[in-house]
Amino acid sequence: MENKIDNSDVIALAAEITEYIVYELVYGGPIKIQEENGDERYTDEAQEVFNDHYGEIKDIIEKGLGLSEPEKPEQESIQDLLNKLTLKNYLKG
Repeated sequence: MENKIDNSDVIALAAEITEYIVYELVYGGPIKIQEENGDERYTDEAQEVFNDHYGEIKDIIEKGLGLSEPEKPEQESIQDLLNKLTLKNYLKG
């Protein structure tokens, strides 16, 4: 029996994981702002961080689920990024 994963679930999961990265990398100021009409959005800095990492996170999820062919990443891996974050938090503490 083959499990089918809906693309919208992959997108939602990638966005949620990427948001955690945004909260780790953007500090010293607000992450989200509220527009006059009540909509909430990322600050410009937070949006840039999100944009920088979302695609890689989505690719990792798709590869892990066998939804795409694995490619050799040109950027540093998410594991390397998480290791740096852990070390940075350790050094701050």
